[in-house]
Amino acid sequence: MKRKPEIFLILLAAFVFADLTCSLTVNSATASEKQPDRTILGEIDAPGDGILRTAETPFGTISGVICWDTNFHAVVHQAGRNGTDILLSPSLEFRAIDPMHAQMATFRAIENGVSIVRQADNGLSIATDPFGRTLAAVDHFATDDRVMVAQVPSKGVFTLYSVIGDLFGWLAVAGFVVITIVGIVQWRKEKRAATTIQE
Repeated sequence: MKRKPEIFLILLAAFVFADLTCSLTVNSATASEKQPDRTILGEIDAPGDGILRTAETPFGTISGVICWDTNFHAVVHQAGRNGTDILLSPSLEFRAIDPMHAQMATFRAIENGVSIVRQADNGLSIATDPFGRTLAAVDHFATDDRVMVAQVPSKGVFTLYSVIGDLFGWLAVAGFVVITIVGIVQWRKEKRAATTIQE
C-alpha cells in the first residue's frame, strides 16, 4: 500500500512541534474548537501545555500547528513572539471550508510576520510569504496532480501585532463606547436645554 506523504507532515507537526493541535477528523472538530489547548490525533486525546515549539534549522526557525489551530489567533500569536520564520500547518479538511480555511491561515502569516506552508488534504494547500502574498497554491478538488512546490522566505519580519496583539482592536472598542456615551450625554443635555427654553 502506497502511503500519502502528507501523513508524514501531519505526524511531524503533531509530534515534533505541537501540543496545541486540533482536530484531524471532522467528527472531533467540535471538541478541539472548545479545547484548543488539547492534542487530538484521530481518537487520541492528550493534554498539551499550550506552548508552540520551534526548531532551529538551516532554513530558519520552523514551528508547526495543525488544522484548526490557525483559527485561534492567540495560539499562532506565539509564532510572532518566539522568532518563528516558517510556520508549517498541515490540515485535513472538507469541501465546505475550502478555500476559506486557507485564507484564514494567510491572515495569521500577515499578523505574525511568518511564512506559512500549509498542506491540506481535501482543501486548499497554500504557501505564503510574511506579507500574505501567495507563492504557491494547489486545490485538492481542482486537480489530480496534488504537488505543490514553493520557495518561501526563510526569515520572518517584525510586525506590530506580534508585540501588541489585539490591543488596537480593544482600543477601538473602548473608543466606540466612549464616543457613544459622550454622544448620549450631549444629546440629553441638548434635550434638557431645549425643554428649559420652551418652559
